[in-house]
Parts: sequence; structure tokens; C-alpha cells
Amino acid sequence: MANTQTTPEAAPPDWWQREKQRRMGRVLLFLSLLGMLVGFYYYVSYLGNVGPVGGLAFDTSDHVAFVRQDEKGNTTLYAVRIDGTDLRPLTLPDDISNKANPVWARDGKSLLYASNLRDNKVTQIYILGTGAPKQLTYGPGNKSAPAVSADGKSAAFIVQGAVKTVNLNGTDVSQLMPPPNGVKDGNDEAAQAANPEGPFLSAEFASDGIGVCATQDVSGQLHATLPGAPSIDQMVMAIPTGSSKMVALDKGHEVSFAWEPNGNRLASSYTELEAADAQGKTQFISGIRLWSFKNPAKPDVVNLFAALGYSVEPKNLAWSPDGSKMAFEVWRLAGEGNREMRGLVVMDTVLDSAHPQGIVVVPEVVDSVRYMVQTDAEGKPTRPRWSPDGSRLLYEVLRPNGKHDLWVINSDGTNKINLTKGQGDNTDASWSPALRKPQ
Repeated sequence: MANTQTTPEAAPPDWWQREKQRRMGRVLLFLSLLGMLVGFYYYVSYLGNVGPVGGLAFDTSDHVAFVRQDEKGNTTLYAVRIDGTDLRPLTLPDDISNKANPVWARDGKSLLYASNLRDNKVTQIYILGTGAPKQLTYGPGNKSAPAVSADGKSAAFIVQGAVKTVNLNGTDVSQLMPPPNGVKDGNDEAAQAANPEGPFLSAEFASDGIGVCATQDVSGQLHATLPGAPSIDQMVMAIPTGSSKMVALDKGHEVSFAWEPNGNRLASSYTELEAADAQGKTQFISGIRLWSFKNPAKPDVVNLFAALGYSVEPKNLAWSPDGSKMAFEVWRLAGEGNREMRGLVVMDTVLDSAHPQGIVVVPEVVDSVRYMVQTDAEGKPTRPRWSPDGSRLLYEVLRPNGKHDLWVINSDGTNKINLTKGQGDNTDASWSPALRKPQ
């Protein structure tokens, strides 16, 4: 019987093409899944620990946020339009946590503030937008005084006496002051030699988002080293743009500072610094100086305002958005330990030929100081802040009963408005950066 063999049928001519398509499909599916995983990773990294934060459910243009304390001591975040209308609570009535230091995000859609919302033993920084507040910081130590960077992506805050920063998604916490390496630089050799230690109280970014300045409590630590030490309780410390080291600027009984809007200069105030007069006698000097940082290690400085002897003291500086004006508190120093609030002054920041060394106030001319807002029967004006367009000045008035109201006044001194009308104790006011468009 003859053998018979069967020949396999020839493969269809398109078999290999279909196989290549199937393999290509698997590769594309794998790449798509890989791309989705990478995208999800970056999305989660972008959201960080905070997650998405929706904007507040109203137009925040021309609004001020603040803290109100009721008669029971409970605090609530509020917002009010700058004409005194549209007063609204921003936190819920059953939220009895402590709240302080509200500051707007750069887009005006959310707020950062300090609260012990989740843990009544530790205060953290929260972001308030739509829905429940989102916790921004974690870990031990009470957090306070949030300040948003110029680019709106991060915030500085104070914790355990140090200045730290965190991205607004809750990632990348780092320490700015004191620098982690502990190195200080400065134009003040005595301050550098003393290398004072002490907690930082507040901090702000320069308009470039790189430079940073802070006030430091150094009370009780400089008495053995610096001239005039009995009156030195605070110092202004800065890390200028282009440097990683702290520079000691002004010092005194009390200090404050304000960065130049859209610039890199810094204004700082000091009070009750002891110095010798023309006759060699010791006297108090208080004043305001302007610093520029072309050489970060040795900044240039000019006097803007100086008060000699028992005259006046400037405090709590506010630099106008166009850079042309400085608003500040003026206190009357009637004698050692005897200070009383007189009012708010607004002065030019550009020195003219009549005052090349700045304005000088001596005891004999104290009564000639001109105030935009003066202490009166309604109370004592404090803590001025300019509106984002510079057209108005916001300030707190300490009423005779020890509580505060919020007021606004036009930059020309007209149209004073009481925003809170004696209801509760109203503090920590913050302008929304959002402005209403002209009709």
C-alpha cells in the first residue's frame, strides 16, 4: 500500500499582518496604561497632601477677611465688602476651634489661616475654600502667621520659633530661618558677634518670592554685648535675594518691616534705640529706614523718618502698592515706659531736597505731626494695610471697651467707614487681592 502524505495548507497571506497588529495593540495598550500611571503619579504629586481645593462660593472682589471673637470667646472667620455690605461667615457655627491670621491666596479664591481644628492641642495651617477646610501642615509644634509667596505656590509660617515654608499642596516643607547651617552674615558686626538666639515672630516674602524678612525676639540676650542693650528686644533679620545667609538690619524695643511692592527694597522701623546726642548724652531714637540689597552682605540704607528723645515712635509699617507712600502707627513717647497711641500717619517714601536725610521729629514739634486717622472717642487706630490698588487704607480701631472694629478710609483721608459696627471683637484683617472691575 502506497504511503500518502498530506501537505499542510498554506497560511493565509494576511496572517502575519494580523499578528503584528495584535502585538502592536498590546504594546499600545501597555504604553497607554503606563502613561496613565505616570499621569496619575504627577496628578497625585500635584495635589500633594491637601488634594483639590475649590474656590469660595462667592465673588471675593473688594472683600476683607477677618477673625471675629464673640462674647463666649469663640472665633469665626468672616468676610465683608469694603463698603460694609455682604457680611458673611466663612466657617461653620459649630466650628469652635481657635482661628487666627487669615491671609488670601494670590488668586483671591481661598484663604490660609491658623487653627486647632483637628487637634485642640496643636495649631496647624489650613486652607479654606469650598467645603471643609483642608489641613496644610502636620507634625508637632503650633503653627502661626502664614504668608503666601508672590507666585502663589508656597507659604511661609512660624513653628517653634523657626520660619518654614510649605508648598500649597502640602509637600516640600523646608526651613528658612534660622538657616539650617546656622550661619549668619550681616552689616552689624556687633549683632553678628553676639549671634543672638530667639524665636521668630513673623515673616514675609519679597515681591520676587525669593527674598524673605522676619522679626526676631531677642529680649534678654543682647545686654552684655550691644550698645543700648536695655532697649533691644527685637531685631529685623533678612535673607536678601542672591544670598543664603541672614543679615541683621534694625534693632530696638519693637521693630516692624514692609517689603517694597514690585521691588526688592525693605522698609524697617525701630523704637527706643539708645544713642548719644550732640552733647554726648544718651537719648532714645526711633525711626524708619529703607534698605536696598545690591550687595546682599552689605546692604545700603537711608533714613526715611527719625524721632529723637521723648517724642514719637513709628510702628507697623505698610508700603503702598505703587511704592510712593508709607503708612504707619505713631505712638507718643511721653517718658520711659509711658507710650500712648496718637494715630496713623501717611508719608512719601521719596525724599525731597528739603528733607535729604528724611523727616526728623524732636520733642518740640511733636504736636505738629499730621495724622490721617487720629485717636479719638471712637478708639485708637492700629495696623494699617493698603488695598491692592492703593485707593484705600484698612485699619483696626481699639475701642474703649478693649475690643476692635475694622475701618476703611480713602487714601486722601475721606470717607471713613466702620465695617464691623461694634459687633464682636474683630482682628487680623486681610484684603482680598481680587478687585471689582469698573462698571
